[in-house]
Amino acid sequence: MYIDLKENLHLFNEFVNIYEDSFEPNEQESKESILNRVKSGFYKLIALKKDGQIVGFYILDLVKPFVVVMYIAVEKNQRGKGLGSEMIEQIKEYFSSLDGYFWLLIEAKHKQSLLYERFGFKKLDFFYAIPSFDKSDDIVKMNLLLMQKEKNITQEKLRFIIHQIFTQGYRLQENDERLIYQLNQIPQHIKFTKVEP
Repeated sequence: MYIDLKENLHLFNEFVNIYEDSFEPNEQESKESILNRVKSGFYKLIALKKDGQIVGFYILDLVKPFVVVMYIAVEKNQRGKGLGSEMIEQIKEYFSSLDGYFWLLIEAKHKQSLLYERFGFKKLDFFYAIPSFDKSDDIVKMNLLLMQKEKNITQEKLRFIIHQIFTQGYRLQENDERLIYQLNQIPQHIKFTKVEP
């Protein structure tokens, strides 16, 4: 059963346990920030509940005309049971039902990218790295994967999307070198590539 944690905030700590166990510290947005963004409607935090326990979750950032999967994770003892795949299918169905949203994006490390590719996401063919959440100037190398409805993505649209992700999601300033560098990595003609095994 899927539940929206905005309407069930008493379960937030169950989410936090899985979240902190699933991501490296430099990849973790503060739980206070996530809670505030969920309460304000900036994030959609959906938990997967089985046998009365939260066993997984995903967080979506809906910024018309795109959706970013900010986080997706399964509780450590529940991994390998197909729950992550189930949640990806749920995300795809939700995305398909949204009017005015044309692109679904996810940032992922190599291993996870292989999984997302099996579900129809395509890896964008350029260098991509996210800012670290640990207050340093470090970056974390990722792949940026995309699923499209009907419109092909252009350089202009992708620049807008990445600008939004970095300024709104990661809260970088306009003059931050990491934002400027990343925007300069976007090629004029957007291409996709296979994730190498």
